Amino acid sequence: MIEGNDIKFSIIVLNWNGIHFLKDCFDSIFAQNGCEYEVILVDNNSSDNSVDFTKKNYPAVKILKLKENIGYTGANNAASKIAKGKYLIFLNNDVRLDPNYIEELHNFLQKNPQAKIVATKEYSYDGKVFVSQSDGIDFLGYPCKYQKGKIHYAPGCAFVIEKELFRKLGGFDEKMFIFHEELDICWRAYLIGEKPYLANRCKFYHYTGGVITPWSLQRRYLSERNNIRSVLVNYSVPTLLLILPIYIFVNLCEILYLLFTNQWRVIIYAYLRAWYDNLKDYRNILRRHKEIQSKRIVDDITYLKNVCLVFGKWQNFKRVRGDLKFR
Repeated sequence: MIEGNDIKFSIIVLNWNGIHFLKDCFDSIFAQNGCEYEVILVDNNSSDNSVDFTKKNYPAVKILKLKENIGYTGANNAASKIAKGKYLIFLNNDVRLDPNYIEELHNFLQKNPQAKIVATKEYSYDGKVFVSQSDGIDFLGYPCKYQKGKIHYAPGCAFVIEKELFRKLGGFDEKMFIFHEELDICWRAYLIGEKPYLANRCKFYHYTGGVITPWSLQRRYLSERNNIRSVLVNYSVPTLLLILPIYIFVNLCEILYLLFTNQWRVIIYAYLRAWYDNLKDYRNILRRHKEIQSKRIVDDITYLKNVCLVFGKWQNFKRVRGDLKFR
């Protein structure tokens, strides 16, 4: 690790009560060679001695300890303000980097200076299973399985973005707290003429669900709420008039399935609450919509040519419907 004004990368590790992941995460970072980087731990008011552990065992890490848990979006936005690197690498604490990650990322950026958002290849935590090399987005703003040429966003667990672009976009949408924030910021980047690139030789290993389990009711609610918000603020009004009825129809089909399987709790907490919270926040959504639409240079027709030609929302529902009796 080299500190100074010439730092190329700022590696920002997001943490909330993740002391059991920090050793593997930091060890993988400090094993990187050949490039300039700094490491920042941003801690969402943990109660498990994560900060003391880091101070004692990794004194080179800069620590930003927050007074409350402000989520993925708020914490990473705060850390970005003290970062010195040209590029920001936002890591979840349950991520390990491949030993050549930074070097390969540096080489990729040298060859592709136009790349301002970079997706890298995700594997299971033990490295045995390939998970994803980034994903696409369907017309409803939902993630879908990777299709060749349809790299639409970089995974939030290892999100690489040029700091200048991150600031130009206003960072992550703090109203989202956690989940779908990476889809939203990449969507906004598309609207001003930027897009993600794939660094094929960069690998990382992700535990998945280290803080919130994959099938938890809270995760489902936050994902649905944030996806609705992203659709409402990023599409123009004419496109919304076409897309929104389809979105509502799909939600109603999902709710009917849950109704017939006697999952009232999921209907009320995940779906109805998601819509209620967005309707309650309509003033902020209108302001956000106006701001985003005033800056866009890419129209919706051009944008929609780049989305995946599959139904990502239905893909996801089929995948999790057997696990929808959330805890």
